[in-house]
Amino acid sequence: MGNALILKNAPRERIKKHLLSWPGSILDWSNEDLNDFASCFKSYHVAAGKEISTKDPVSFFIVATGSVEIQAIVPTICKKTRNIREFLCKKDKGDMVFIPSMRKLIRVSNAKEFLDKENKRHSAHRDHKNVLDLIDTLCIKSINASTILQLDWKKFDDYFINIERPRSSRIDVNVLRTMMETNLTDYLEKLPILENIPYSKLETLVRMCHYNIEKEGKVICREGDLGKEVYVILSGEVKVEAMASQRTAELLSDKDSAVSSPPAKGGNNCPYSASSQEQLTQRRRTLLEARNITTRELAKNRLSRSPTSDNEKSSPPLAFEDENSDSIFVELARLGQGDYFGEMATFIDLPRAATVTVTSKSVLMTSLSKTDFRTLYHAISPDLAPSIERMVKNHMLQNIFQLKSPFLEQIGSDQIDKMAEQATIEKLREGHVVFNQGENADKFYFVYSGSLKVQKSKKGGNMYEVGRLYSGDYFGELAVINNSKRLARITTLTSAIVLEIPRQSFYECFHDTPKIIAEFIIRMKGKHVDLKSILQHNESKALFKVHLEKEHGGENLIFYDAITKFEESYESYNCKEVADQVSNIMETFLDNEAQHAVNRSHRTYTAVQEQVEAKKYSKNMFAQAQTEILQLMESDVFQRFKNTSVFSTLMVQLRSYDDLDVQLLA
Repeated sequence: MGNALILKNAPRERIKKHLLSWPGSILDWSNEDLNDFASCFKSYHVAAGKEISTKDPVSFFIVATGSVEIQAIVPTICKKTRNIREFLCKKDKGDMVFIPSMRKLIRVSNAKEFLDKENKRHSAHRDHKNVLDLIDTLCIKSINASTILQLDWKKFDDYFINIERPRSSRIDVNVLRTMMETNLTDYLEKLPILENIPYSKLETLVRMCHYNIEKEGKVICREGDLGKEVYVILSGEVKVEAMASQRTAELLSDKDSAVSSPPAKGGNNCPYSASSQEQLTQRRRTLLEARNITTRELAKNRLSRSPTSDNEKSSPPLAFEDENSDSIFVELARLGQGDYFGEMATFIDLPRAATVTVTSKSVLMTSLSKTDFRTLYHAISPDLAPSIERMVKNHMLQNIFQLKSPFLEQIGSDQIDKMAEQATIEKLREGHVVFNQGENADKFYFVYSGSLKVQKSKKGGNMYEVGRLYSGDYFGELAVINNSKRLARITTLTSAIVLEIPRQSFYECFHDTPKIIAEFIIRMKGKHVDLKSILQHNESKALFKVHLEKEHGGENLIFYDAITKFEESYESYNCKEVADQVSNIMETFLDNEAQHAVNRSHRTYTAVQEQVEAKKYSKNMFAQAQTEILQLMESDVFQRFKNTSVFSTLMVQLRSYDDLDVQLLA
């Protein structure tokens, strides 16, 4: 043990006292449990600057007093005649040191780069598939006078594994071993808002984490309470539930029955997927869709009865649904080892979106508070602040798109990353006016949480409500696109969090995404929308395609798509491929005996045929024929499509406002 002073016969009572300062003290220990556990340790007093070294691959230590550095002894040259030391991390009073976890830090230290160079420089190292296998010694070096407790695994097995514990024992041995052997860094790096954060920085966060153990039936957090920490489950199981009206619960049940999936491991009322975290996301999305339908039904009825002006008594805000209805708990998911919840609470002030309750005999978790998290990136590592903020905004946007917004099928990860860089998070108090009717438009908005109302002014000057906005909605695009004045006033009904994107950034984010622009145009034009915009929007196009096939006009849309693909891919074709594509289009759609002949004009066909015979191919050679077919569909079958309930429902979903004329959009 090097220069450490070994206290071979340290009193068990002293070791028990030391054990009260480590995280495992929160477990349910009987006096006999604690006596037996204390008997499994040796105690070492290590003077400042001295060290304990170990080659045992599963050593477990507790820093009882003082603070220490964990170092790797890195061999150099093939004969290991000269060594260097690599700092891995620092541990303070109460911290655990589990050697397998410490070895993982070597992979992100300078030692990895150094040994890679050694491997190239000395042929003797080439036999090692993993140069990290050369590192067989770790040191615990005392920064100041420290007391280190080392676990004797054989004694631990004799006391807790190989024999049945006495009746008086209360300790859950599985939970104890989980706490001792878990590397929290592995769990933290899975949190979306901590993606791409250096492993060494996560080690700092680990020291800020707190262990929690709760019994069956304990409510960890309640829906509506302000979140203050993120939780990661180390062992056990919890259920996630949200309040919903009877109407919403019925809609949710209908949506569940339409999805074929195995039952949840935690119950029969919750469809279960391969990943409980993915299941929670999907169920939250489904719940919001059901709530959205319920809320808009109620809002539609209220607005149809009498528009509300500022001089009239305002209706209570419908944050989700009818607050006076009988509400019940709806189970969203069961979460287990490795799952997390409340991650956004570490960065922004948000009410909890669900109630989380322990369902297993007990659950072991680690939590990270908002205060400690902010300390990390403001004080300890200010260089991390921009990266973390960008990841948070990226995660917020993904939540918006995944939970409800039709943007989900239209936008890619590159656009989300671009928006995250440009967006600003704004926390708005209740009653805050986002903008007034008639103001210049300089921003576009996504609603992350809360509810807002849309108001227009009457001729007399009074404002009346024409719609409401909820989580997942967006607004402000019309005036930005048209460079016009705001056409309505937007005011928060509750405290809200929105993401703002400035006008110039709006164009940068969306100029190369015609499908998104198409959605803006559909919202802007409403029932007056043109067919071309519908065909550029995935969801709208799919609905129109179904209608077209019912009227036996599917070949027109197939032709339209074939020409679009030809024009988009033309530059990548060689001469033979162009000729083959042209021949295929003619034989399939345009020739007199074509398999799926479309109703093109004779003049257009003749013009194209002349180009084909002369082999004068061009990118736009079918443009006129495509335009004719588009006009044919638009003047005929598209007008009938607009009269269907499917089209009406689509307009409601995309525009987010009910009973709003296009001129009322903000």
